[in-house]
Amino acid sequence: MGISSRCAEVWGISAESAIADVNQWWRQVHPDDVQSLRNALLRSARSLTVWTAEWRIGPVAQPQKWLQVSAQPQACDSGDIVWDGLILDITERKTAEIALRQSETRFQRLASNLPGVLYGYRLCPEGSDAFTYISSGFADLYGFAPERALADSSVVWDCVHPDDVEALQLSIAQSQHTLQA
Repeated sequence: MGISSRCAEVWGISAESAIADVNQWWRQVHPDDVQSLRNALLRSARSLTVWTAEWRIGPVAQPQKWLQVSAQPQACDSGDIVWDGLILDITERKTAEIALRQSETRFQRLASNLPGVLYGYRLCPEGSDAFTYISSGFADLYGFAPERALADSSVVWDCVHPDDVEALQLSIAQSQHTLQA
């Protein structure tokens, strides 16, 4: 089995050229990814387990492509290791992941500067409830980490004054019914 003719589309070098000089392939790998990619390949060779990795190719200062490999190694009688696998161009997915992380970081920065609490709350038809998000300002108001409330919403209900529980539950039920705050 050889290298696909699509090699030129992904790598910018022909399959024949890549076979003749594998270092052309390695020179395309982003400098920050070379060592981890080599380490993953060596682990796969030593253990004969599937080689999986993600890395960038292309010039450092220009838009890069992201690639993902999944390849099964096989030991040959000669001692060589040969991989049969697939390399995918995952640039669109990685670009979306990076944008999502940047957006999440920006959101967290904004939420942490609010003098209150941002939260997501889910009320299920059978009556169970859960917080899906709680900003860091929660600790200032409630005196304990938001992770406790994310794990168990009852800790927040326990903080509500008994005289206010019924009105709060009614307000939540009305909001659930009208889908308005």
